[in-house]
Amino acid sequence: MTKPWWAGAMRHSLASLLGCARSRERYPDLGFEDRAAEALVGRVGLRRELFGDDELRPLVLVAMTLDVVIEHRLSVRRGVGVVHLGGGLSTRPQRLKTLASRWLDVDEPGQAEMKRELFGGWVGYEQVGCDPGDTSWVDRVASWKQPLLLVSESGLLESCPGDFHAVLDAVSHRLPAGTELLFAHDRRHLVEPFGAERSLLVRRAGEQGASLQIRYPRLRFVPQERHDPDVWAAMQGVESLHLVYGKRLPAIAHVALV
Repeated sequence: MTKPWWAGAMRHSLASLLGCARSRERYPDLGFEDRAAEALVGRVGLRRELFGDDELRPLVLVAMTLDVVIEHRLSVRRGVGVVHLGGGLSTRPQRLKTLASRWLDVDEPGQAEMKRELFGGWVGYEQVGCDPGDTSWVDRVASWKQPLLLVSESGLLESCPGDFHAVLDAVSHRLPAGTELLFAHDRRHLVEPFGAERSLLVRRAGEQGASLQIRYPRLRFVPQERHDPDVWAAMQGVESLHLVYGKRLPAIAHVALV
């Protein structure tokens, strides 16, 4: 039997796509719509019963908030190139394509091939297929010689510990100061600020309940004063809901390289 087109897609990416496609109809109070997602879901026949509203609505909130932060960062930092890590089936490139001077989608090879067929292309938009632990894309974007905003809604969230840290290692060692990283996370990769400089600390459970900690001194949490008040309030709202929903609604971290 032929596998459906979405076979192998990350669960979060798939649910987020469907939630965004259903938002205008099912969650009008959120004031969010994604016509590109609606068209894609209708085109490929994604079954709506795969996920319930209790899972989809929280993910729409995360997608909305990430869009708000990205829009703000692109408005205050002109000429920024966006790197979308493990975006999978997200239609964020279509939603925000008029804002970024350059956009690169980094996905697993199978996902990248599928997206080339489904999404097409436009000026300034690029795609590359890499295995999760392959960080060769870092050298590619470093050659752009322009400010960078790295975004990950699904990729880092659903990555294994080895791939998660491979990406953070590559970013912190091979990209220039000023590079920003905006990513969703939950208890699979616990992140928090460390020390007075608020550098990124990642915790995960080790064997026999021991906690493993890895710190990234060059990656610092972006402070409140560098955010627009409304953007900061949106991020803090997601953080508060994360404490209630847990894994169903990831939190959002925003760090920058020094």
